[in-house]
Amino acid sequence: MLTTRLRKLLSIDKNHIGLSPDDLIHKGEKKSDEVFIRLIDFDAEMLEEDIPKTIQDVGKYKDKSTVTWINIDGLHSTEVM
Repeated sequence: MLTTRLRKLLSIDKNHIGLSPDDLIHKGEKKSDEVFIRLIDFDAEMLEEDIPKTIQDVGKYKDKSTVTWINIDGLHSTEVM
């Protein structure tokens, strides 16, 4: 007998059939109302944290030799994604 959680994971939402593969759809619980984006840039010798306001703020890390992690809390907001 399938558990409720497993049954939910295996179910197909027929409303999504026929949509483009690049359409963003959030399935699951909305865990927070606010979307929070945090950027962490680091290497073996330094750590920098930033809260970017625009996508241009993130772009300045593109050509750096460090590791850049972008953490997004609030994936339910497809407008932001």
